[in-house]
Amino acid sequence: MNLAGCAERAAKPYSKVSKEISKQKLAKEAKAVVICPTLVFGQGHGLHKESVQIPRLVDQSRKRGAGVYIGQGVNVWSNVFIDDVVDLFVLVLEKAPIGSFFFAENGEQPFKKNCRIDQ
Repeated sequence: MNLAGCAERAAKPYSKVSKEISKQKLAKEAKAVVICPTLVFGQGHGLHKESVQIPRLVDQSRKRGAGVYIGQGVNVWSNVFIDDVVDLFVLVLEKAPIGSFFFAENGEQPFKKNCRIDQ
């Protein structure tokens, strides 16, 4: 596996967003803050009570009678509980400096585990 340049590639989305915020002076005019949640799980409290990702995977797994994943399903995905995302939004609104950029995650697991239908 060739991991050369991964850190640089991973930083590109952040640097593109930062450059655009600076270029448009959004940080001063719109008071922009960026939050990037990973795979969100848990019961929502608003209009859309379910996440988009997990229910679709569960539905497909049930239809096929087996978990739906690529390869052996050993790729690791970061995840975050919906209530933790909500808490982060509240903290950001109250305390984050304008122009901040946050990755929201609080765990990880192999993707195959997300697709099990016997849980």
